Amino acid sequence: MTLGSVDDQALPDEAAAYDELTEEMQPFAFTEPRPSEPAYVLSLGGNWLGVRLNAHGRCLSLSPGSVVQSGMSGSPLVYADGSVVGVAVTNEGPHPMLAKATPRWCDLA
Repeated sequence: MTLGSVDDQALPDEAAAYDELTEEMQPFAFTEPRPSEPAYVLSLGGNWLGVRLNAHGRCLSLSPGSVVQSGMSGSPLVYADGSVVGVAVTNEGPHPMLAKATPRWCDLA
């Protein structure tokens, strides 16, 4: 996750490239887990795989647990409406719940 551009005085070319890349992107909404609703994780092949999320404090577990494979760390955990609830980090979890794992100053939740 990127919260903003690099320092444009120290790295002007990189800052300009970031601004160009993100100019037309829309931000995503964080959400709390909704256990009764199916969620999805992005596979290595670019397909969305259906999962169920269970909250455990600030973390999530997935059912089935075997769906996250090596190399999928960083894949978003989303609902059909596009809201993001977490990020896959390992094949066993636990996976961070973004609304509870981001800094308070971020205020994206």
